[in-house]
Amino acid sequence: MPATHEHLSYLKEKKIAECINDAVQVLLEKQPDSPYATLAAAIASNEKPSWPSSAVIDKPRDVRSSDLGMISLHQFQQPLNCCNITALAYAFSAIGVKTTVNDIFHGAQMPVAYVVNDGMTLGETFDVATRYAKNKKLPVSLGCYHMDGNLAVFDDWWKSVVRSVNEDQDDVLVFNFGVKIAHGRTKGGGHFSLVAAVNEQRQEITMADVHPMKYGAFWVCTAQQMFAAMVDKDSSSNRARGMICISKNVNQQKLENLETLAKAVRYPFRDLGPRWPASRLENRLWGFYENTLSTDSLAKNMGGPACLALALNGLGANTSVDKLMLQHTFNYEDLLNALVTPDMMVEMATKVPGFSAKKVAVNSSNFLNVLDNETNENQVVVLLFDINVALETEVVKVDRTTEAGKLLHGEAHWAAVGAVEPSINTLILCDTQPITTTQWWRCNSQAMLNALAALSTSEVVVISKGNSY
Repeated sequence: MPATHEHLSYLKEKKIAECINDAVQVLLEKQPDSPYATLAAAIASNEKPSWPSSAVIDKPRDVRSSDLGMISLHQFQQPLNCCNITALAYAFSAIGVKTTVNDIFHGAQMPVAYVVNDGMTLGETFDVATRYAKNKKLPVSLGCYHMDGNLAVFDDWWKSVVRSVNEDQDDVLVFNFGVKIAHGRTKGGGHFSLVAAVNEQRQEITMADVHPMKYGAFWVCTAQQMFAAMVDKDSSSNRARGMICISKNVNQQKLENLETLAKAVRYPFRDLGPRWPASRLENRLWGFYENTLSTDSLAKNMGGPACLALALNGLGANTSVDKLMLQHTFNYEDLLNALVTPDMMVEMATKVPGFSAKKVAVNSSNFLNVLDNETNENQVVVLLFDINVALETEVVKVDRTTEAGKLLHGEAHWAAVGAVEPSINTLILCDTQPITTTQWWRCNSQAMLNALAALSTSEVVVISKGNSY
């Protein structure tokens, strides 16, 4: 009589339990004082671990340490190139929201190629986390921190990590880092894993890995080593890696001392001044990305058409770069070669039925007022600027001596204004390149003025519903 599915599952679980028990016995015999032996024994007996005072790592938070151990051994081995969403599933589960990799694929409505072809950057992974949390209506708070090398300070980062891991019972930190640096290897790409514990005195971090087959369920490195591995640039985005903070405290604020690293807009949205309460801001910003995750950002030199598609979606359309190019017979050759100027953006927008566009001159004295007056549910302002200057860190570096380098548009970048609050000199930008920036990010108005000036841009484009211009 063939074995039933339930019987096979029972045998598999029994075998796992026997293997864990064997491993525990070896650890207890060979290294009885090891904190890993203590943890393994606790996992096998389904009890909370009791850490010795002389342990190599500090005692983690009571429930979290046990949960991470149980989850890691029994559920989370990443699929191909899925360390990013596996880490998210692991983190959500660790704060009490049971989540699988499959849940995130379905909940975030993700094309499989978006994840598995080349993996995802920190920005893309954060966007997936926010989309999943929003679609599932999860009572969580999410923050993203890019460890841009000219802005990240080790002491500030370490204090925030220690406080989050050792003092805040609600947080889980997901680190994105370079394997080569973190593990001291000769080669290795990017990876995502969770922080299991930190030892403040020894400046050591214990990671709970999503690829135990390769790295082990838990491993330790120095804080300095991990910091360097996070400042390391992702080759896909040419931007530093960093971390995501997932908290079950929906009112969680930015991690202290890391404000300059937190340009990504937090989830859930907070009030942005009297004109943009959280509810209005949420409706506005999600309007730009309401449909499934876009692949428009993958097309080089198509930032202008991608920004136009983004702005039109923010005004209720359902379009993409390819739809615009084919439906309105835009010239591929011209747009791949020439950077879209404000004049070209107006010409392209007015070819789309039901929409109109105009240019508005801006300078340092009227910039915020223009954006404030022209930004509403029926209008979107789009900007052409130097992305390196706006982000205050170099994310685009083009070698003009190469064949491709001579043709690339480089640091010239188009983005749409989602909201603006003059009283705090802040813009929220909706971006065509979330691979680098995240979907929405905050920019100081002076930084944007500098970024416009870097490209000698003195006009912005306003795209509107209807034919009002």
